[in-house]
Amino acid sequence: MVVPCYNYGRFLPDCVDSVLGQSGVQVRVTVVDDASTDDSAQVARRIVDADPRVRLIRHETNAGHIATYNDGLAQVDSDYVVLLSADDLLAPGALARAGALLEAHPSVGLAYGRPRDFQGAPPGFRPRAVDWSLWQGSRWIELQFKRGNSALFSPEAVVRTSVQHAVGYYDPRQPHAGDVDMWLRIASVSDVGHVNGPDHAFRRVHGAAMSQNHFATMVGDVGQRVEAYRAHLGRLDPGPARDHLEAVMIDRAVEEALSWVIGRVRDGAPLAEVEPAVQFVHELDPRVERRGGWRAFRAIADGGSPWHLGAAWTWRHSADLRDRLRWRTWNRWGM
Repeated sequence: MVVPCYNYGRFLPDCVDSVLGQSGVQVRVTVVDDASTDDSAQVARRIVDADPRVRLIRHETNAGHIATYNDGLAQVDSDYVVLLSADDLLAPGALARAGALLEAHPSVGLAYGRPRDFQGAPPGFRPRAVDWSLWQGSRWIELQFKRGNSALFSPEAVVRTSVQHAVGYYDPRQPHAGDVDMWLRIASVSDVGHVNGPDHAFRRVHGAAMSQNHFATMVGDVGQRVEAYRAHLGRLDPGPARDHLEAVMIDRAVEEALSWVIGRVRDGAPLAEVEPAVQFVHELDPRVERRGGWRAFRAIADGGSPWHLGAAWTWRHSADLRDRLRWRTWNRWGM
């Protein structure tokens, strides 16, 4: 277990306790403190002194989150590894459930469950019946391209350590979508499994969270994911399979961007506000004018006829329905 920490001393004890309290498994925790300016190092040392299963790596100078992740991952010699941010928590029994899947299926290099967001006090654990979803790596990759948004984050991911060391660590060129890049690399060399049913991890949502403070714009968010997908495409041989994935990536990113643009314009935002997103869509697909989403945007932006405006709302409604379906299938089966 690797726990990167920067100025999260107030969260660290609960995070580590959620690991040390896991039943049915043996755990070791490496806390990597990235030169925190709060009391994180002192808190971590108290935890280390109280439990021999915990150790501390302390950076003398701030190295950033990617280097912090990688320093911890490079040290791991257990069978499986989890990267758990110091402000997040594991759900009770999560490691045993994921470990059972990995033990039963040696070809699986990545097992994950359902994360649950929370604010304030951690939510109560909801026990549910457990079953598994299993995919060949190549099939999981195609589904991830179709989904667009990452099917998993980090706290709910349990990785076979031999696979983690084989594919390498987080790419500093992917500061925001490095998780997407990592899961694609793992799925390139192994199969993927999902533990259906119970909550697997609890993701804390708060103002200091990195995801709340970096790449907050639509273009930044979707653009970084596109770069992660392009990195994967760059590792493939040219041919129909690669061309298919690229087309899927463009379709999904354009749909997401246009849906956001239409929503903002519908809510009264000036066109200048959405112009960066419009440019982004044109860069992704220079022939975007052929798409129904583009025609819907222009109908709203130009104050088109009632018929055209009706067609625009129909397109946006269809996009919303597709998003809800994606959420439902992800919530049940992990993809």
